[in-house]
Amino acid sequence: GAVGATGPTGPQGEAGAVGATGPTGPQGAAGAVGPTGPTGPTCPTGPTGSTGPTGPAGEDAEITPAAAVADLDPTADLATAVTAFNTLLANLRAAGLLENPPTIQ
Repeated sequence: GAVGATGPTGPQGEAGAVGATGPTGPQGAAGAVGPTGPTGPTCPTGPTGSTGPTGPAGEDAEITPAAAVADLDPTADLATAVTAFNTLLANLRAAGLLENPPTIQ
C-alpha cells in the first residue's frame, strides 16, 4: 500500500548538560599608548647646605700708586681728552695695575 502522511513533531526533549569550557583564545594586539599624565607638583626646596671651609689666604700685595694725571679742562677738545686718557692708561701699566694691551697686527 501507499506510505502514509508524516505525523506531527513530538514535544522537544530536555536540554542536555552544559559542556566543558573551551580553551582560552590567543592574546589580542596591544592597545595604543595613552596620553602622558600631568606633571606632578614641585617639591619644596631642600635645606641649605653648610658653608664650605675658608680658602687659604692670598699673598699680601703691595700696591704702588700710579703717576698722577692732571684733570682736564671741561672745554678740552677730543684730541686732548684722548691724549690724557692714554697717559692715564700708560701710568696704570707702569704701576703694574693694568696689563699691556694686545699687539694689533
